[in-house]
Amino acid sequence: METKEMIAQINNAFEHLKEAVEKKASAEEIDRIQNAIDDIELKMKRPNFAPNETKGEMTDLEKKELEEFKSYGRTGAIGETLGKKAMSSDSNPDGGVFLPENMSNTIITRLRKISPIRQIADVVTIGLGNEYKMPREKGKDYGAGWVGERQERPVTSNDQFEIVRIPVHEMYAQPQITQNLLDDTSFNFENYIADRVANRFAQLEGSAFVKGDGVNMPEGFLTNKEIEQIEAKLDFDGLLDLIYGLDAEYANGATFLAKRTTIRDLRILKDNNNNYIWQPSAQAGQPNTVLGYSVIEADDMATSGVGALPIAFGNFREGYQIVDKSGFVTIRDPYTSKPWIKFYTTRRVGGGVKKPEAIKVLKQI
Repeated sequence: METKEMIAQINNAFEHLKEAVEKKASAEEIDRIQNAIDDIELKMKRPNFAPNETKGEMTDLEKKELEEFKSYGRTGAIGETLGKKAMSSDSNPDGGVFLPENMSNTIITRLRKISPIRQIADVVTIGLGNEYKMPREKGKDYGAGWVGERQERPVTSNDQFEIVRIPVHEMYAQPQITQNLLDDTSFNFENYIADRVANRFAQLEGSAFVKGDGVNMPEGFLTNKEIEQIEAKLDFDGLLDLIYGLDAEYANGATFLAKRTTIRDLRILKDNNNNYIWQPSAQAGQPNTVLGYSVIEADDMATSGVGALPIAFGNFREGYQIVDKSGFVTIRDPYTSKPWIKFYTTRRVGGGVKKPEAIKVLKQI
């Protein structure tokens, strides 16, 4: 289905949703329409991690790296282009082993929801050390004043600085697989491995960026004690409190983050003039909006309810810092668990709040 057709279907479904709400239709009917909108939006947002399934032609370098990747996975030989770049891997729920017996040449995969924080936060890559340091003003205003033409100019006060440290942490996966399966050319091993590890690691880090406790993982913005929580109801007035709680300098580029179930609540909210505050996207690649600000689905946000933190609002590029130490690194181990071949894969990533004033969180009352 074409993207334009999907957008048209969403807009049409939203009109049906408004009609159903106005007519006080049954909860089942409203849920049916909401589910239809959800299904179309999900199809539009599905990520693609497979290296040879991206849009457009692969470059010669990418083609060469892919061929060397295949060779490394099957034989352990490392080509000159691939170098120490290695594969990525994932496993089935029990830690997994695949037993190839009369196996299909395709595999059924599960869709894992990925947090969008990496796409909207500030990202930096470091080559040395295990933390990223940033000087930050403590918030004391600089002194200034009026003087006459011949008056003495005394020294004015200035701000002090503190160092924000964001350490990197290690994610890992260590699946094992048989040589027979690696040798089975009917199974697209290299695509599956690359897809699953990228997907799983993205899910793991994305969850930490939202609600990580900072212990052996990134600090999530929901657990940061410096970010202001604005107590309000999940209604039009509450959203206004959240929006205007953010300083004007951060409003440009600000966005809402909410779980899908909370987004369903936002679709049927009205302002004080009985107008719907939700506006579906009218253009491919553009998010839906509420009160003029984009709304991005983040599955790791809390479900709405009294005392919950269901919505965040802010300029995350200004407020949250992601630190990458390196890409995926894999060690191929064909020796320690014969006849299994292990693929020990790691990635080092950090995350933390750098400007708490750039993000606000609604605490539902």
